[in-house]
Amino acid sequence: MTGDPYDKTFQAIAERLQELHAAINRVIEAHGKVCSKVKALDERVSNLETSIDCLIDDSCYVAGDEVGFNAQLFRKQIFLELLGSLDFDIIVETGTWTGNTTGFMAENSGLPVHSVEISERFHSIARMRLKEVPNIHLYQGESSEFLQQLSVNPSLTSQRCFFYLDAHWYDDLPLERELEIISRSWKDFVVMVDDFEVPGDPDYGFDHYPNGERLDYQTYRKLFDRLDLKAFFPALPGSQETGGCRGCVILASSGPISERLETLQTLRTHT
Repeated sequence: MTGDPYDKTFQAIAERLQELHAAINRVIEAHGKVCSKVKALDERVSNLETSIDCLIDDSCYVAGDEVGFNAQLFRKQIFLELLGSLDFDIIVETGTWTGNTTGFMAENSGLPVHSVEISERFHSIARMRLKEVPNIHLYQGESSEFLQQLSVNPSLTSQRCFFYLDAHWYDDLPLERELEIISRSWKDFVVMVDDFEVPGDPDYGFDHYPNGERLDYQTYRKLFDRLDLKAFFPALPGSQETGGCRGCVILASSGPISERLETLQTLRTHT
């Protein structure tokens, strides 16, 4: 946005937001456990910082090593190996955010990508940033409701689908509902869940919430068993991953697809 008459205004807003974010973090550090209102304020300020940063420096999607899948190069290798090993027809993403992973998946697959974002602000930002990238269909709404809407369309459920689930950012944790809808509606699919614990590898980060909920194998093992989902994890140690170094789990129904996943070099099972 160099030369834009609003550039100085955006820069000033960004600086004030950074100051506010730093002040909130000092409060959190000084008092340890803080109330939910302070955490909510911290999250809102962080989201506003991201929005302003997009408007200043990142208003269009541009491919790069640091763009998509948390800037994790091995995670990208997993995705590309999955693409090369299974003939997917469509990609569905929950949690568009600013659209980096959406754009990466669309450009590298050539497949239609359907992505939903619950935040109206980030849905608008993604629409702005991805307007030049073909085959992307963006929606605004709650992820499990979005999947339910897709699930009644036979032309979609009959296709082999790669699901990327990353909508677990806010107070609600929709993962169980998402997996139940996918498992009962699609026959051929692979699911990748971001921010999930990699068992036995503490170098990969994962989500855990103030209410005690955790995105980990111990918590979701019974659900995976009930839905007949086999779990796979990155074969690379987290100490060697790049970028955000967030964990993930890859899921597929028992049968030909999961048997194919067992042969991939980028994945390992949990023993």
